[in-house]
Amino acid sequence: MPIVDGIIQVATDGSGKKVDQSEVVVGANTTYRQRVNISDPETVAAHAKVTNAAPGASDYGLVVREAGAVTLADTLANPTVPMVGAALLALDGTTWRRLKADPTNARLIVADAMNTTAADGAPNTNHAWLSDNFGNACIIDSAGYLYNGTTWDRLRNITPLTLLASAARTVTTASADQTNYNGCTLTLYVNVTVIGTGSVTPSLSFKDPVSGTAFVVWTAAAAIVANGLYVYAFGLGSSDGLFTENEAFGLAARTWLATLTSNNANTVTASLGAVVGV
Repeated sequence: MPIVDGIIQVATDGSGKKVDQSEVVVGANTTYRQRVNISDPETVAAHAKVTNAAPGASDYGLVVREAGAVTLADTLANPTVPMVGAALLALDGTTWRRLKADPTNARLIVADAMNTTAADGAPNTNHAWLSDNFGNACIIDSAGYLYNGTTWDRLRNITPLTLLASAARTVTTASADQTNYNGCTLTLYVNVTVIGTGSVTPSLSFKDPVSGTAFVVWTAAAAIVANGLYVYAFGLGSSDGLFTENEAFGLAARTWLATLTSNNANTVTASLGAVVGV
């Protein structure tokens, strides 16, 4: 029921003082509740305000006693100001247990470490964070992982690579070794901007995982002797498309590299890029 404003008439003093009241019906009776303000007993101007905006720096306000801080368990330092603590609980089938956090990274651990090395056919039992080439661990994350025979790697999407930045070259230049995580297809891009009287031929090499020796598995059928973009596809499974060359085999190597072979000593400005597909 809405509150109705009202007054109580006090003893006559001239026209009489009026006391601010709220009129409210309680049962069969109309009652009056006196409105009060909170003031300091010593400072005349110290009156607490009720406002719908943030108080000013010099506004007076009501001081309340701080609630006693409660110390939470598990090595949490005693708070110096009041705080609200909440615990995340998980049911182990019979009782509820607090979820743990990693002491170094302050991240939630969703599986207790069991100090067990994972192997094919055995469950992973340790927790671990997202990274490439980490050891055997419990992989509980939204990202997929694949086992490479020794460690686990994150699954990759289609990945563009810069193998050789555009530059003027007169000698044969190989890219750095590239690691293939889960790629199946490869597209090489040779962009020649200044051919002059030079000539280059791209090639692809796979590395032996035992000796680390590179083996040339493909060399372009024709040397590049004109400016332009040349695109070579591997493992796309179709001869369709206007590729410079389209090879049936894919990226069947863990470590690979590409090379631009200079066929003479004349300068050629070109770049070598790649896209690894899944």
